[in-house]
Amino acid sequence: MPSVKQKRVQLVGIKEEREVLRKSLGEISYLTLGEVAEIPGSELLFLQEATVPVLQEAELIKALESLPCAFTITDPPEGSSRFGRRRRPEDDVSMPHGLDRVKARLMEQTGEKVKALQAEADGEIAEIMAKFTKEAEETYWKHATAGKQAIDQKAQGLADTAAMESRKQVLSFKQELMEKTFALALERLSDLSEEKYLRLLVNSAVKASQSGQERLIFSMRDRGHYGKRVTIAANEALEAMGREGKLTMSEEIRPIRGGVILTDGLVDANCSIEALIEAHRRELVIPVAEALFE
Repeated sequence: MPSVKQKRVQLVGIKEEREVLRKSLGEISYLTLGEVAEIPGSELLFLQEATVPVLQEAELIKALESLPCAFTITDPPEGSSRFGRRRRPEDDVSMPHGLDRVKARLMEQTGEKVKALQAEADGEIAEIMAKFTKEAEETYWKHATAGKQAIDQKAQGLADTAAMESRKQVLSFKQELMEKTFALALERLSDLSEEKYLRLLVNSAVKASQSGQERLIFSMRDRGHYGKRVTIAANEALEAMGREGKLTMSEEIRPIRGGVILTDGLVDANCSIEALIEAHRRELVIPVAEALFE
């Protein structure tokens, strides 16, 4: 009897739901689970590899489509007799099945975390104010018999100190929440839909181009997936504006989260998403603060 060929299955899920997903996967009797691996650059997702007999592929797809994970099914890596080994960059594949479900859950959890952080900050601010107000009052009445003038000076000094310390801690919590909000904005930009993210890259390249002959530098992830399309679309947009459209894709890769960097060899125009957030940070601080604390 000929041996049954195997297929390699890669699943991406949310870390907080890892145990639920692992239990569900374990109920698929013909699925052999491998090791759980970390996904570089992601604090929220994990990668689970598995093997499955090729004759069960259709049934497996049907089973996986009911779970909150993204997955792909491919032939096993050449020369490998064991799945679940340490992943290499060349092993990475796209996740055509179920990716929208994973993204939706991430967006839902992110919104819940922001609300929880805001509620936590509000509670701690109230606690700090109550604590220092109470201490100031207790100290005042404790020394009241020592003389009105002396106690008034003491109480005023304590009240000023309490108010200053309270303001410092409130400011610290607000600053921390602001930083987390901008970090969330960075995550949201990185997680745009393919169409919106492609449009962002093209618009950034067109606006930043001065000569129409610059080289476009991408992150490792974006270069292979978006590089050629962004270069072609940006040149077409420049030509439609009556400008020279001779942008080229650079062989260089920069360690950026996303976005694009234009260079003419002497000057770089940084349109990475980190730079975009930082460039608009000053003008966004006030409206973000109003949204969080008013």
